[in-house]
Amino acid sequence: MQDTIEKSVWIDAKPDDVWQALADAGEFGTWFRARFDGPFEEDRVLGAEITSPGHEGLRFWVRPVVIDRPTRFAFDWPLDEKADDRDPSTALTTRVTWTLTEENGGTRVTVIESGFAALPLEVAERKRPDNEGGWEIQCANLKAHVEA
Repeated sequence: MQDTIEKSVWIDAKPDDVWQALADAGEFGTWFRARFDGPFEEDRVLGAEITSPGHEGLRFWVRPVVIDRPTRFAFDWPLDEKADDRDPSTALTTRVTWTLTEENGGTRVTVIESGFAALPLEVAERKRPDNEGGWEIQCANLKAHVEA
């Protein structure tokens, strides 16, 4: 099982503007199509609700582990649809890392989701293909949001 998914997008904006869209839970939620229960803080589990049509109300959580302005934002998130933010220690998780680099007057954003190799094979085989396509969509959403 391949351990990582990597996607990259160039955004016609300064790193600080892209950073705001990533590290602010309200802005992140706008383009990611979710509503977070509060701000992102390192090592704090933060519940959220999906707002995307067809999936409204589904709950999930993230745990930011690195907030390094303005270059790196990383969080753990569960791959189990039943994962509850009241007891995150029981969830199977991967790590999502966003890296920002100045490039050609804009910002190169790279997202890497890692940890699939440590999951039970049946979970990794089911989740990895979905997430591969999902990050493609989310990179396009981020670009459209920041450039608007």
